[in-house]
Amino acid sequence: MNTKVDLPEAFLDRMAGFLGTEYNDFLTSYDIERYYGRRRNPLKDAGEEFIRRRPFSLDPVSWAREG
Repeated sequence: MNTKVDLPEAFLDRMAGFLGTEYNDFLTSYDIERYYGRRRNPLKDAGEEFIRRRPFSLDPVSWAREG
């Protein structure tokens, strides 16, 4: 693996213990482009109001109604 992760060794050791066989996938995730997300707070506005006022485009996600 050619992954270069500049994180504290103690953190990496702890993550290896938490993740087990998924640890290498965790390290590899640092080499791919990030995904950004937003969550609409339903207590602040209705979904239609949010969609109308937003200054950017969004695509809904399947795992979170407000995502």
